[in-house]
Amino acid sequence: MRGRGLLPSMLRMSLLASAVAAVVLLVVGWSVSGPSAALAAVSGAGAVVVFSGTTLVVMGLARHLDPPMQLGVAMAVYTTKAGLLFVALPALSRVGDAELRWVGASVVVGVVAWTSGLLVGAVRARQTIYTGTTCDTP
Repeated sequence: MRGRGLLPSMLRMSLLASAVAAVVLLVVGWSVSGPSAALAAVSGAGAVVVFSGTTLVVMGLARHLDPPMQLGVAMAVYTTKAGLLFVALPALSRVGDAELRWVGASVVVGVVAWTSGLLVGAVRARQTIYTGTTCDTP
């Protein structure tokens, strides 16, 4: 995934957008509800980066496989992430109500920031759309 292709561009922009969102959530959480809320907000944003980033990295590594194999890799990644979420949810239930709201809010903000970074990275990436050498239009 080195170079100036589509996936590195998407990963860079998503990480940048998520880092900005995490810093904003840290400052707002700390100023509104104290250090425990700031930690909860950053942990929620970090969970989004880990969960979303693993998919992007693994699918980037599997991009040269045949499409049926790519689908198998994607299903394995999503199944693994669902299992990890199933294990992580009871741990989150032990967090206090105020901090749990900050985790939830930061997950929503983190997903929006990550997705926005993906879109910006995809639009800005230089990629070949057409493989033909000739064009029928004048």
